[in-house]
Amino acid sequence: MSYTPPDWWSLPFRGHSTPRWRIVRNAARCKKCDDVIESRYRHDFVYCKCGAIFVDGGHDYLRQGGDLAAIEDLHEVQEEPIEDPSSA
Repeated sequence: MSYTPPDWWSLPFRGHSTPRWRIVRNAARCKKCDDVIESRYRHDFVYCKCGAIFVDGGHDYLRQGGDLAAIEDLHEVQEEPIEDPSSA
């Protein structure tokens, strides 16, 4: 089974309206042990109870790994538009 990145992964950059993503929740569910794990702060490296998957990064970056087939991605991001400095 191959890993398919989420839909927002390949969004195009749009010049001055390039979105900036704020991580609201960095979490995943293990399909093997049904454990929901969440990384709450930077370098908060968390394994599920069976050790098959992990999440890391808190609200600073998204990192998930282990058995990719066992990961159900539960992360949430929010778009924050960036002002165009040339329009000021």
